[in-house]
Amino acid sequence: MFEDDARSNQKTDSITIVNLTATASAASARQLTSGKKRGGLAFLNVTAVGGVGPSMTVVLETSDDGGVNWYPLPGGTFTAATAVSRQVLTLGQLGADIRANYAITGTTPSISFTVRCIV
Repeated sequence: MFEDDARSNQKTDSITIVNLTATASAASARQLTSGKKRGGLAFLNVTAVGGVGPSMTVVLETSDDGGVNWYPLPGGTFTAATAVSRQVLTLGQLGADIRANYAITGTTPSISFTVRCIV
């Protein structure tokens, strides 16, 4: 028994940052409050890919000032997705807010994906 294990008293939240089908573009998904958690897991689930040479990069960003300034999370960059795939990242300390910044390239690309975090 671990009486001093603070993790046993922590509440975890599962949040979906983005769930969409996107074409060639760059965008930032909606901003969500993470509550300055000590860390968590981030999941990228790419469920469909179309077009010629499609590629998508996703970077998780955090803010400490209500979304005025955004900073890349250390360890928060997924490997470029070029096919149906799943990835998971271990996140360190989070600021008050979190978002996913993504960019899609290729010739008439279409990528369906979800980014979720457990914090």
